[in-house]
Amino acid sequence: MPPRFAPNLMHLFQELPERERVPAAAELGFDAVEWIFPYALKKDEVARICKDNGVTISYGLVPADWPGDNYGWSGRPGCQEQFRRAADTAIEYAIAAGYDTIQVGHGKIQKGESRERSIDTVVENLAYICEQAKGQPFRIVVEPVCTRNNEPFVLSTMAQGKAVLDRVAADNLWLVWDTYHLTIEEPGSLATILDTYRHQIGYAQIGNLPDRTGPDTGELDLYWISERIWSLDCTKWIGLEFGPAKGQDSWDALAWTRRYGYPVKPRAKTRFAA
Repeated sequence: MPPRFAPNLMHLFQELPERERVPAAAELGFDAVEWIFPYALKKDEVARICKDNGVTISYGLVPADWPGDNYGWSGRPGCQEQFRRAADTAIEYAIAAGYDTIQVGHGKIQKGESRERSIDTVVENLAYICEQAKGQPFRIVVEPVCTRNNEPFVLSTMAQGKAVLDRVAADNLWLVWDTYHLTIEEPGSLATILDTYRHQIGYAQIGNLPDRTGPDTGELDLYWISERIWSLDCTKWIGLEFGPAKGQDSWDALAWTRRYGYPVKPRAKTRFAA
């Protein structure tokens, strides 16, 4: 079976209103999407949109305020109550809409805090959400995120992520393996990192360097990488966490998936054309 992919609706289909992005992905043959923040819509509407189009949310996030520079509550000491409210909301949506995974954002190390205390807070908060989600069919995942603009995230490497998994010791908790973040942050080859952590990986994402675009537009052979991760049976879908390259729209950016059986056509030939 060839790899199965899930477009990220924050990076792709930005040409469309939010409610039209899932139908657009479904028309191109995708049976899953990464819909990280559907919370502007009621959970029943999110569930209906997905059901009507035969699409699973492969990857959603615990609510946060990215425009406000809050990339996740779980790594903020003293904000456990805010995290619990956000985690409860994510679980409600995941149950209603049938998520495959919930990603728990840890965010940047806050001014005046140490990485150690921030990681302790992540462990506490992950233990909470894993317990609340116990028995549910979806996974909880945490993602190492590369350092940006000299502002380090709480978890930046797979080793840090695995250490947190070992401390929480929950059987519904996994790591995210993301080519973009790993290439920037980790030494060594992506294949070696994949082999080292394959038993802790619960979800995988691809994005190219240097501009976080797709295959054929950067430094990485994302075809080879996708087929390698798929062969290990770590994830039900590979997330397409990248945007169109310069001069492309989302349909152009997904045309390469035709080699894996997706019936992607240019936007002008779809019912979503302007």
